[in-house]
Formats: sequence, C-alpha cells, structure tokens
Amino acid sequence: GGGGATGGGVGSPLLPAWWNCECPLTLQAFNTQPHPPFNLQVGGVTSGEGSEPVYDHWFDGGYLATYLVQSLNFVHPITRQPLQRSACVHLDEYLAEYDLTDQEPYLSARQERAKRLSGGSRITVAQVYDMVARSRLKEVS
Repeated sequence: GGGGATGGGVGSPLLPAWWNCECPLTLQAFNTQPHPPFNLQVGGVTSGEGSEPVYDHWFDGGYLATYLVQSLNFVHPITRQPLQRSACVHLDEYLAEYDLTDQEPYLSARQERAKRLSGGSRITVAQVYDMVARSRLKEVS
C-alpha cells in the first residue's frame, strides 16, 4: 500500500487539504506539481477582542514570487491585504527548500526584474520588498 502524504485515494485522511485544489493564480492543480504549494496565511491578528482566525491560501510558490516581484505590489493576491516582510522571507525559504530559486519558467521574469532593481545581482523576494518599502518612504517624505 502507498505511504506518505499521497498514499491514499480521493478523500483519504492521508492526503493534505490542498491536494485537490488549484493555484488561484495559475489555475494549475497542486496534485500535478512536483512540490507542495506555498501557504500564504492571513488572519491571526490579536486585538483587545481576541484573535481572528487564520486562513490558509495555497499558491504555486514560484509563480507567486514572480507575481510579487514583477508587479512590485506586495499585497495578498486574494485578500489584497498588505504583505509583511516576514511573508516574503517565508516565501524565499520555501523557494530555497524546494529548489525553486532557479526553476523556469518563473526565474527569468523574476530575475530580469530583480536585475534591473539591483544592478545585475541575484536578489530575493524579501530584498525586493525592502527596496519597494524604501522607495515608498522616500515618496512620502
């Protein structure tokens, strides 16, 4: 019998929650990908009235990184909430963990934009986030 996260059939308790879902950006099924999707969570903010729930939003991590760097718009693609730098760092870690930092077709578009921003060197999603944040601060001041 099959073991691991993909060992069961449809509806199997062994399958992850995202198994039969697709990326909202690419519309590609996650169960056809050679790596798991990236979870860009929202919520979990604590206030005087308690904590709001945390919601999972799954994306093709390589495509999400390309989308963020190409658009220079660091907002959640579904909720439109501004992303925190920590989400970008987490995305960079995911890209490195699944060896997606050099994977096409996303690398070319992401690195082309990053090279223009950085003067030619490789750059992470978090570094682009920092550059955008600094330039927006300059515009305000």
